[in-house]
Amino acid sequence: METKRRIVIYKDLNEPYRQFLRDGMNMTPDELFVSFMNMRAKNRLMFGLKKKTDKRLTIHKPSWI
Repeated sequence: METKRRIVIYKDLNEPYRQFLRDGMNMTPDELFVSFMNMRAKNRLMFGLKKKTDKRLTIHKPSWI
């Protein structure tokens, strides 16, 4: 059974970040990995995948060396 979402009112703008760090410290590495993969999937749904460009950077040795 899923827990219901709740509305949290923070005192300042740094408080959500601090809460995120506290929650991360209480999680196991496996839980952190699952959380990361969920956030990554949500991010890809919102922004999509970036297309890789065909441009390449080539570095040559300067002629004076």
